[in-house]
Amino acid sequence: MTRSTAARIVVTLVILLFSVYLGKIGAAEFLRLEPCEYLDRVQALNQLPAPIELARATKRLRLAQRFDADNPIIQEYLALAIFYRADLSGFDRNLQHDFFEQAMVEYQAALKIRPNSGYLWAAVLLTQHALIATSKPEGGGQEQVVATDPAALKNLSLALSRASQLAPLEHGVLQRVVRVGRLYYTEISDADRLLVDAAVARALKLRLKID
Repeated sequence: MTRSTAARIVVTLVILLFSVYLGKIGAAEFLRLEPCEYLDRVQALNQLPAPIELARATKRLRLAQRFDADNPIIQEYLALAIFYRADLSGFDRNLQHDFFEQAMVEYQAALKIRPNSGYLWAAVLLTQHALIATSKPEGGGQEQVVATDPAALKNLSLALSRASQLAPLEHGVLQRVVRVGRLYYTEISDADRLLVDAAVARALKLRLKID
């Protein structure tokens, strides 16, 4: 075999491998589009998804993840779908907590690729609050939750500060920082309280609903 022939074989193999890679990425993009659009509509309407539609969206996102496991968009929307599954599982607190844990795993995986996303940190903040809430005995329907686990409170504090600093003017991020920050205001650090106070001031200036 001549050197030129060997070189052509190597180039052909590289092209084939690259084509396979692009095919997988393309398949993942095709699979994720519909469920992502559906979840975006649900969020925009501020309502819970239909269980059947949510199951279908989750299945497609998991399949897309098999083709492109390192895509943070797929991971983020899969986490959102699992979070909604938790919301729909309020009849079983332990099951709900398990779903929130699964959602956190996906959010953390997305953060490894996009650590500077304020939206992701805000999602982690809300999910951490949900984990704390569902790990406590039910308290008469009160939303106020006392975090007794220092590790959980530390994770919540990190998410709050990162979300506040990375996306200080984004409406969805602001609302989550204010809502969760107020719930844990007496337990977070003085520095975090300043971040919450500043977020409240910005939200009021932007005329956002924060109650």
